[in-house]
Amino acid sequence: MWLQHPLGGFASIVYKDRAGKPSKAGPKAIISVRFRRPKDAAVMFPDLPYVATPHGDYAGRVFASREQVAWAVAKMILDGEYTNVKGAIPLNDNPLHDAMHDAWTVFGRLQEGGPYGHGRFLDRDIYGRPQKKAVGGVHVKHLGGKNADDHDWRFADDHWTPPASLGPVATETSDPAPCALCGEVRDLTEDELCNACAEALSRPGV
Repeated sequence: MWLQHPLGGFASIVYKDRAGKPSKAGPKAIISVRFRRPKDAAVMFPDLPYVATPHGDYAGRVFASREQVAWAVAKMILDGEYTNVKGAIPLNDNPLHDAMHDAWTVFGRLQEGGPYGHGRFLDRDIYGRPQKKAVGGVHVKHLGGKNADDHDWRFADDHWTPPASLGPVATETSDPAPCALCGEVRDLTEDELCNACAEALSRPGV
């Protein structure tokens, strides 16, 4: 199991004991939690010893019972208050911010169209429902702003090629296309509906 936490960095949980053998069953059985940085181990397990393994695949490990690991993870969830994971990373921890952003980008490839549908539906909310106000551009390099909830859109341009099944994807240089239903020219991609038509079609009985 991999865990990413804005204060505790990255942890990898594997079911091996101190000797590297498969862990036994039961809440008291010892398992291994591996870390890239000692300070991340201290966040998750402040009272347990950190074992440095500089020649291993991870910089260090904490050996804890299954029960201790479960409580440590539960405490992270019970104490959590952030609404944006990357935005909760301390400002002075640039290496963690960059690593977690890269992980977000790479794992976004598992999602068809990438996060936010590759910017194609910025006039919709995350559930695909039309929004009253469309975001100005489509997949741009960066939407700007300094708030934690602002998103870096480098993913759309640098790391993702949308599947052909998504159809044409709008860009900053696309010519405005007419609504596929009413024909009124809007800032749309080809075969897309304007907000008014999309809302009308979403009403019950239509």
